[in-house]
Amino acid sequence: MNATFNLLGTVIFDHDNPKEQSLIIKNLVSDIEKEYPLEHGLVISHDGKRIPARSFLSTENAQELQDARMNKQYISFMLSRTELEKAQQLFLIP
Repeated sequence: MNATFNLLGTVIFDHDNPKEQSLIIKNLVSDIEKEYPLEHGLVISHDGKRIPARSFLSTENAQELQDARMNKQYISFMLSRTELEKAQQLFLIP
């Protein structure tokens, strides 16, 4: 069974609240949750690397996130299995 079946990923972006701008990934088996703040430019910093959100998000979700940023709006969405697999290849999955 693929490990991504045991993961849940969410992106939250509230333009007016920097504390609510993050990627949250939770391992449903171990119950470990990791939150990665989205920095200016919609980038995640981890282990000395800067990872653009568009590198693991679908084109549609990346565009919606960018639109929310540009229009100063709130958006949240769940990551698809493909997006979780890309995130897993790029960096940490708890």
